[in-house]
Amino acid sequence: MKLSLPRILLPLDFSEQHVELARYAKQLAQAFGSRITLLHVLTHHYGFDMPGFESETLSNFLQRE
Repeated sequence: MKLSLPRILLPLDFSEQHVELARYAKQLAQAFGSRITLLHVLTHHYGFDMPGFESETLSNFLQRE
């Protein structure tokens, strides 16, 4: 059975460690012929203008983590 890896989701915050992780993911994608989707991850909450994502509601949710 041949391993198939068509897509790789790569969450990044562009820290030094994640830059190294991106290099590894690139090598992995080349080996398997995969597509990489980058997901930029923010470490701080900057607020949203969407119903259900009011700043206070989201802040309360984030504090529970």
